[in-house]
Amino acid sequence: MTANNDMTGWEGQPDAEVLQALAGQDLSALRELHRRYARLLYAFAQKKRVPNPDRWVRDAFVRIMRHAGCFARTSLQPRIWVIAMVQDLAV
Repeated sequence: MTANNDMTGWEGQPDAEVLQALAGQDLSALRELHRRYARLLYAFAQKKRVPNPDRWVRDAFVRIMRHAGCFARTSLQPRIWVIAMVQDLAV
């Protein structure tokens, strides 16, 4: 067991590489994306007045995980892709 349980092995790697690893079912990549984007997505959910932001963020990451393979087929920046992937969940 490491001294820092928050370490994923993806620290410092570009988001695009982390998304590609997630497409390959690397769960440490999911943990890293959560570390990078959970706060942003939670703020997004609050701004959209989602009734249960915690559940919405969880559902958002499930969607990101399921569709990570689609990222390689887009020209979007990773941050924009993540937001675009989940924004309709807030409707």
